[in-house]
Amino acid sequence: MASFKTLVELQPFSRNELPEQDRNLVLNCELHLHDSLLKFVYTISSSENITWPVPAISARRLTGLWDTTCFESFIGLPEGQRYWEMNASPSGDWNFFVFEDYRREMREEEDVYNVKIQTTLGENSKRFVTAELDLATISVIHDCIMKSQPLPVSVTAVVAHSSGQKSYWATKHSGEKPDFHLRKSFVIQLV
Repeated sequence: MASFKTLVELQPFSRNELPEQDRNLVLNCELHLHDSLLKFVYTISSSENITWPVPAISARRLTGLWDTTCFESFIGLPEGQRYWEMNASPSGDWNFFVFEDYRREMREEEDVYNVKIQTTLGENSKRFVTAELDLATISVIHDCIMKSQPLPVSVTAVVAHSSGQKSYWATKHSGEKPDFHLRKSFVIQLV
């Protein structure tokens, strides 16, 4: 039985590029893995100056969720270049993609049918976005989990500010510009 839990702090690509009213913004993510159930709990310290997508009446699988505030994660394999990208919109909409190599052969992962998203408001305009999915449906990832092979993971977010600017947050930025797909940024070892 696999079990893993960690808390990570995301960093903006450049704090100086954040709108002045958001320079003290803090974004964290707690990851939980129990058996094959993976849960991400994103916490944003203040949601007052953030543009939030309108809640979906019925959550759907959509593309382009990164055009506004969106919470993402990337999961690689211990060997090879294949990786997956989860997009979790605070609206409840979601998507899950697979890539065969760096930004190549992107397609929706057909074995993932649902990512459960829940958004809640806390004290002092703190906001929590939880994304939960069952990795058992992706056999190659599930096999790694069952064999206790560490999976490289990155936790990221695109934050749309009320000023019209966007900021890009990640556990680690490895490029000269924001690029969540760089494998060097997959620094969390999910075991």
